[in-house]
Amino acid sequence: MDGNQLHEKYQLWWSNRTQDEYKLHETIIDYDEYFFEDMAFQKNSLCWNIYSFISENMEELYLDLSSSKWMYRFLIVEDNSEFKGQHNDLDRTISITRSYIHDKKVILHEMIHAHENILDSTNYSVLKENLLIALYQKLSSKISDLDQRIASHSELWGQTNVMNSGGKHGLLFFLKSLDLDIRCSYPLGTVCGYGRGTGNMWY
Repeated sequence: MDGNQLHEKYQLWWSNRTQDEYKLHETIIDYDEYFFEDMAFQKNSLCWNIYSFISENMEELYLDLSSSKWMYRFLIVEDNSEFKGQHNDLDRTISITRSYIHDKKVILHEMIHAHENILDSTNYSVLKENLLIALYQKLSSKISDLDQRIASHSELWGQTNVMNSGGKHGLLFFLKSLDLDIRCSYPLGTVCGYGRGTGNMWY
């Protein structure tokens, strides 16, 4: 989908948001600022030094990496047996089922997907790669069995099942989910596992 189509869809959605979608959008804006300052490379965040260095040496580079600036649409859909929340890369949508519109962990889960997609869309792979390293370094001092958890998450049978169901839960996703678990005082594995606290990837 090209930029013009995305803009048209965004404007149409913006003008016709339901009250619940308006509130969901407000919640996501708040979460963007408070929980995703690192993935948006906000000033003084985890990898700000990398971004600021690139910016200083490339005058034309200015990236607003918030989900709203990238014309993400936040939709509320009816409950179903297939998902609680769903992210669409190409259409730039986050869909949350009605029963989960106030479920913080489900919203955060889908927001990680959105921010990964935004970083991929910049074509500056070093941003995503440096963030991966920085999150690993940050979490290493907080999670004693981090390497074991990473190895378990990377097991290819589980990854295959995720891909077959249309999902992507790579290492950056996993590390950011653990970071959010700690920041929200959740048991490790909660954000990745939609609250089941296992960290398994069957979602």
